[in-house]
Amino acid sequence: SIRYTNKVIMLTDRGTYSAGSLRALATKALPNITLMGDITGGGLGLPNGGQLPNGWTYRFSITQALTLDKRPDYEDGVPPDIEVLFDFNDLTRDEVLDRAILELQ
Repeated sequence: SIRYTNKVIMLTDRGTYSAGSLRALATKALPNITLMGDITGGGLGLPNGGQLPNGWTYRFSITQALTLDKRPDYEDGVPPDIEVLFDFNDLTRDEVLDRAILELQ
């Protein structure tokens, strides 16, 4: 079948949570995908929760995300392959996007 084998860059930062963090972890198994940016915010488990009779709400993870070798190393976030941080003091450019474009050339 047809497979896409060209380079792919996935941009991540501390605002990448839940399914985004899970996707970032999954890319670690694919050789043509590079994570770029900052570590993800974590939250890889599926949340579950409810409300108690006294009005309190609760929420907890009902799953555990594991690496291919079955280690729970990234519960607090998935680190990028190439760390590039956005400079909020210079809003005239996007260092992360610029670096991603450079990597794809």
